[in-house]
Order: sequence, then structure tokens, then C-alpha cells
Amino acid sequence: MLKRISAFFALALLSTMLAACGGKGDCAKVVDQTVKLVADSAAQIDPAQAAKASTPESRAELLKQCEKDGVTKKQERCVLAAKTLVDLNKCDRR
Repeated sequence: MLKRISAFFALALLSTMLAACGGKGDCAKVVDQTVKLVADSAAQIDPAQAAKASTPESRAELLKQCEKDGVTKKQERCVLAAKTLVDLNKCDRR
């Protein structure tokens, strides 16, 4: 259950963050940071489920979505500076 919630949250957050952006940021870095923040958040709820929140399949799906939508350098810097999901949610979505 937590895996599905975490994966959905990460995908929804990343999708809205990257919607309509056509930049030149590094999607791999953005996705890795997003996955890390989701896993860290899941670890606070249930440590046993934290590893399941960041499966290779969910990372691949997030990477595919990012590459489709694109990411700007400004967004990349914001995501990489984020320490929590709240910080991540503050990153520019346009």
C-alpha cells in the first residue's frame, strides 16, 4: 500500500512539476533526487517499506516522464537543493 502511495505521489509530483517545461536540465539527477526524497519520507512511516518505494521500475517510469516533459536547469537546481518533499513541492512548475 505504501509503495503504491509513494510511487503515485512521486509520479504526480514530478509530472506536475515538469508539465509544459522544455529545458535542458538533467532528468536523471532530478528523478534520483525525487526518488530519494520519497524513499526518505516512506522510511519515516515504515522503514521496511522504504526500499520498495524506490523500485527500478518506478524510477524508469519517472525518468521516461521527465524526458518526455523536459526539465529546466532552474528546476534541476531547485530539486537538487530540496531536502524534503515539502521543499520539492516548492520548485517552479512552469
